[in-house]
Amino acid sequence: GGDGYVGYFGFPAPSINSAGRYNWDKRSWYGDMFTTNYLTTMNAWREIRKAINNDEDPRFSMAQILKVAAMHRVTDTYGPIPYLNFGVSKEVP
Repeated sequence: GGDGYVGYFGFPAPSINSAGRYNWDKRSWYGDMFTTNYLTTMNAWREIRKAINNDEDPRFSMAQILKVAAMHRVTDTYGPIPYLNFGVSKEVP
């Protein structure tokens, strides 16, 4: 998912003429990158963290690197995102 920001995520299909390519209004794309990455990347990271239960383990370090690599695109698209305490259960007043 993504958007047509400067053509970075522009739709490459030849069936869409160049005039309409960047005006193509696909509203479901607006939230796809956020939703997809939280359902896949962040949930997988949380499961790995729970399974390993050791922040010093090299496998957890690899999970951290992959999380950052995937989620930096989300911040590029949306700006600040809920990230730091993901997967930590605590009450919010």
